[in-house]
Amino acid sequence: MATLRQTVGRTLSLFAKRSAWVEKKPVLFSSSLFSHSTYTIQCRASSYVSNREAKWEEIEKIPEMKQLGIFREQLSSEETFQHSKETFSNAKFNVPLSAAGVDRETYLRLIRAGMMTFCSHVEARIASFLGEGFYTIGSGGEELMSAVGAVLQRQDYVCLHYRHLGTQFARQLGEGRTMEDILLARARAHTVSAADEVTGGVHCALGGDRHDKTTFIATSTLASQCPPAVGRALGSFLAGVLKIPNAPPKNTVSYVSVGDGSINNAHFVSALNFAQYASYKGFKCPIVFGITDNNLAISLKGQDWLTKGFLKSVNIERFIADGNDLASIYATASKAFAYARKQKKPCIFVVKEVPRRFGHAATDRQVAYLTMDEINQFEDSNPLFGGVMAGIQEGLTTREEMCTMLEEIWAKTEEAFALAVSEPKVTMENLMDRLHRIPLPACDALVETTSVTEVKANNSKKKLVMRRAMNKVIQETLSNHNDMVYIGEDVTHGGYYVVTENLLKQFGPYRVIDFPPEETNLIGSGLGFSQVGICPIVEIPYAKYLDCGYDMFLETIFSVWLSNKAPGMGIIYRMQGFGPGVFGGNHHTTNLIPLPPGLDVVCYSNGYDYVRGWRFLVKQAREGRMVMTVDSTNLLNKYHCFDKDDLWRRTYPDNEKEELHFHTVIRYNMDPSAIASASEHEENRNVLLVSYGNGVSESLLAAEELAQIHGLNVTVVDTPLLSEVPDGLRHVLQADASWDCVIFADECKHGQHPYGGMVCKLQEEKLLPPTWRTVTAAPTYNPLGHLMTFLNKDKILKSTRAALSL
Repeated sequence: MATLRQTVGRTLSLFAKRSAWVEKKPVLFSSSLFSHSTYTIQCRASSYVSNREAKWEEIEKIPEMKQLGIFREQLSSEETFQHSKETFSNAKFNVPLSAAGVDRETYLRLIRAGMMTFCSHVEARIASFLGEGFYTIGSGGEELMSAVGAVLQRQDYVCLHYRHLGTQFARQLGEGRTMEDILLARARAHTVSAADEVTGGVHCALGGDRHDKTTFIATSTLASQCPPAVGRALGSFLAGVLKIPNAPPKNTVSYVSVGDGSINNAHFVSALNFAQYASYKGFKCPIVFGITDNNLAISLKGQDWLTKGFLKSVNIERFIADGNDLASIYATASKAFAYARKQKKPCIFVVKEVPRRFGHAATDRQVAYLTMDEINQFEDSNPLFGGVMAGIQEGLTTREEMCTMLEEIWAKTEEAFALAVSEPKVTMENLMDRLHRIPLPACDALVETTSVTEVKANNSKKKLVMRRAMNKVIQETLSNHNDMVYIGEDVTHGGYYVVTENLLKQFGPYRVIDFPPEETNLIGSGLGFSQVGICPIVEIPYAKYLDCGYDMFLETIFSVWLSNKAPGMGIIYRMQGFGPGVFGGNHHTTNLIPLPPGLDVVCYSNGYDYVRGWRFLVKQAREGRMVMTVDSTNLLNKYHCFDKDDLWRRTYPDNEKEELHFHTVIRYNMDPSAIASASEHEENRNVLLVSYGNGVSESLLAAEELAQIHGLNVTVVDTPLLSEVPDGLRHVLQADASWDCVIFADECKHGQHPYGGMVCKLQEEKLLPPTWRTVTAAPTYNPLGHLMTFLNKDKILKSTRAALSL
């Protein structure tokens, strides 16, 4: 390849002067891209071009820029083209384009998509150099993945690795989008324009927008796109069985792609294992795992692990293509998709020997792990030029046509970036609004006021322990909504706490589904289900088990924030195994609650409130919000609070219109009789105990003792909402400003407790009295057979007495 470099070396000096090629470019702003631009945007776009011109000598040294010059010289000069044919190492092709079924129209689309990919990558590096671009992981060497875009059908679900831009471009061109529109959309992503329809300017991602409802965002977490893709494959069939409106066609395939480094990531391993498991069990799982192999995981050399090691351990169909041969990729992809579409089974589609032409990103120091010979060899290996040669050899195009196409694409790419960098960026207000783009309805009752005596009086009908009330409202939900399913581990036989008893019998195996004990795919499949129109209830068997799939859990929430699409169905997480318990130790009685932004988290203290709250949260999840209920183990079968009073069994609210808003709090006022026996020597002071879950009953016990021994007027407020300050709590603090002391009794460990954040916010809003404290569980792990680490009545008493110097 040194000879080729010498032959086209003169091109670089031509680029330095911006001679012939630059002169052929259209005048900036004459394109329809700019028809809606304001004067300010035009000026800023002109500034980008001027800055680009001023720094051209440095820009020409960028490796991608050099290679674009070489590519242009290969296409513009017959002499150079002929010489390149002789020296190009991949001039021999395994499959003729005609034999692969590639006609002229398809061929031109694939090459156009490949050139658009290359030019977008080059301009992204330039924009980064100029301080205007912020994402430089490119697709150099993988432009021929455009072939996959022509094989995909419109209904297929797609989630692409960030280097597989060519696939997206080819698909978009095939759906009728103009080249200008596609290039501008990509430029907006690289320059984080707020006009980016994929993420709204918060990231640079491949994904769907208003044009494409079946393509989904892949975040930058390695292979995290894979578990949801399996969920979409399974969910597309399930949606048809459930007769959900707008269910995907029966021949839908789920496609997800990764690089060869990602096959070692737990997300990919988990997803592949689950797809194989589903196929073994006879479930319809039409998914294609696409893998491009450049034998480099950023700096770690693959040593041919993918082809010589990994593939030998896979128990599903494998299809292998040559990454330097456009026809091979197209033909092999066609076979892979035909197999998955017809057999309804998973398969792997590998594109091998793909050169990573440039560094992983602009900051990549390739010289630290590759020799200069290796770097030069990779840069000079241009599969896109091979694709051009193949088309010329078979009479599908000409060198002149290809040269004209490249010049047009490069000019329009520069135009697109010039406009994109001039557009507004995201604001802090935008970032906060994205967390919950579906607002909650207004809360009509911020505070529900009751007392222990009143609760007893209202419990005259048949009463249920909390788990039976939970079971009943889940049955109610599944009966009312045929597009909802209940998934988890060991849920079909009733679950570890018998909350799902008889659900399988009543609703059948398509509505109540057991997954293997692997939380990453359980959670990822839940996201996949939601993306095909199914609203899943995902049971996490124990709170501690969430750790096993925590990254995927965060991805399900983050992806909603990341995507600029209108939210579809949300997800309801039921996390159980929380709070006090003597069995199972820390793994089954953990007291940590994750509170990532964008997730509504609630923890109810009794069956009556759970049922009403569940009805409300189901409505919110069906609108697209992500919701999690945290279930306290100690409350599920709880009967009594004070001696044998049967206070904790509650009457089921049969009226399905009875709901409990997230921001509503339940206020338990002290019965006057409880204070009557107080010591005459104690000063009557007003104390507010704030708690949730199991902490509510412990707070009521503490309140009685504080009233009887110290003559305190104690109010207990139950705040089910934990992910933000409930407006009802604000109301209690504002409406009665005479609190002498507020104690926040938090079930979680100190330093990891929800009330820690709430207190900071309330203090900032000047809603707390001078005297307040938080009391929590111990900041350690929970031993088997003991309750000493958990929040209890005695800890609440001790904290209150200390705060009031009693």
